[in-house]
Amino acid sequence: MGTPFQISVNKVCLKHDEDLNFYCSLHDEILCRNCVKMGHQKCSPQISVSEIATKSKTSVSANLESNFKIMTENLKIALDHQRHTLSNMGEKEAEARKQIHNIRIRFNKKLDELEKHLLKTYTEKREPIVSTIKENIVTLEKKEKEIVLIITNTTKIKEFGSDIDYFLAARQVTQKLLDEEDTITATFEKLRGVNAYFTLNSDIEQFVSKLNKIGDVFVEEIPCSINMKSLIGEKKSTEKERQDTPIPEVKKVHVDKDEKGTPGDEGDIFKLKFVLKTKFEMTKGFLKKDLRICNGTIMKDQIVFTDRENKRFIITTLTGEHLNNMEVTGRPWGIAKIDESRLVVVTFPYVGSGYIEILDIMNNKVEKPISIGGLCRGIAYYEGLIYVVVYGKGISIVDLEGDVKTEIPINVNGVFHLTVNANRMYYTDEWTHTLHCCDLKGKEIWRFSGERVREPQGIATDENGNVYVTSYLFDNVTVISPDGKQHREILNKFDGLLGPSSIYYDNKKKYLMVSSREHGRVSIFHVLI
Repeated sequence: MGTPFQISVNKVCLKHDEDLNFYCSLHDEILCRNCVKMGHQKCSPQISVSEIATKSKTSVSANLESNFKIMTENLKIALDHQRHTLSNMGEKEAEARKQIHNIRIRFNKKLDELEKHLLKTYTEKREPIVSTIKENIVTLEKKEKEIVLIITNTTKIKEFGSDIDYFLAARQVTQKLLDEEDTITATFEKLRGVNAYFTLNSDIEQFVSKLNKIGDVFVEEIPCSINMKSLIGEKKSTEKERQDTPIPEVKKVHVDKDEKGTPGDEGDIFKLKFVLKTKFEMTKGFLKKDLRICNGTIMKDQIVFTDRENKRFIITTLTGEHLNNMEVTGRPWGIAKIDESRLVVVTFPYVGSGYIEILDIMNNKVEKPISIGGLCRGIAYYEGLIYVVVYGKGISIVDLEGDVKTEIPINVNGVFHLTVNANRMYYTDEWTHTLHCCDLKGKEIWRFSGERVREPQGIATDENGNVYVTSYLFDNVTVISPDGKQHREILNKFDGLLGPSSIYYDNKKKYLMVSSREHGRVSIFHVLI
């Protein structure tokens, strides 16, 4: 712990042991006579300390009070941030525990399903054999009763009848037994033993033997996005810096560490303001089981979300009131609006080799299914053409009739989101933590990566060409200028974001909508441009 700061007024130069009588306005330093001779002869005019003290008393006092206030605010911001971070660690741990628990539930559920199927198969195979055995038992029991009756009657004739009666009876019984022999022989041939056993799937055996963990847990320090306010005044310069300092005045421009570029440029992203319009969390009326909100779009005064886990679309008002669920056969991922009234195009990456559908979302009707021939997720619509990410191929461009116009062969292994606007195509690569800007032929114009943009996911653009991208890892949204040279973190966890995955910008309403995949959180901001 540092030593408490003690204030002592020093009027003597520590270097030359002479009174501090002069002030250099160029370097903002208090000097003694020898200091002036040794390093400040070219600096003019020299002002006496008493004169500058009298003239600047008011401004010095004001600056000092401002610096006290700024320093206090900086400490408060840092303390609040660290206290919030400490509290947030509990939320992160709870989320990690929930994810681990959910994996266990999924494993158990799958094992229950497999066990149920296996036992059902056993029952189906057992029933015909059991039925045959029961028939044999009925036949044998009947014959057994007949034989017992014959034996009883024959015994009575032997004991109480004449020798002739017994002789004749014995011959008749013998013939009866010979006649029944064929029937009993046929029954014997139907007799079957049963051998029931179980063999383990070799894939499961290998899986269990190789499985030594269900995942990894990371707890790591990350850079924070808060910025210190600068105190009024300048740090004392070195002697070399004083000698190298040019006399003419130099204009200074302050550029924030996290906001690259010069504020005040045309189309400045630093002038953008974001006012929270509404926020809601999908809970009652929404859940069948865990939500997986992959993407969303605004149509008139409604929002349409793709819920991958529950194979449906969720339709709400702009304030989050639940209106309807539209069930579908596949697991929807990406969604792009074709018109304002009803039509959207959606990717279904989990059925067969992947396909897309043009849907009348308001009337729950499939207008046209289109086979893509590969696993597909990210999708965009622009001027009559559909742009879709197809794994193993790149980005396919398809018309509304389903005809492939062209394919752009780029590596899309880590690409899950894209958008197209103003003759430019943008996509995020989660694996390389980059945002790419290309022309419509796939030629790269610029790419962007930043310390606070890790695992970039959802992407959107506004009418000025500004690009908005979500960072799932850092719980934030960053805006990038149209030329890719400036960027600014505009929203983060302090604005209520948690694991933001998708983002959508409505040009007419000037709304920026951010949603979370696992948590069902939705925030809509009014963008003031």
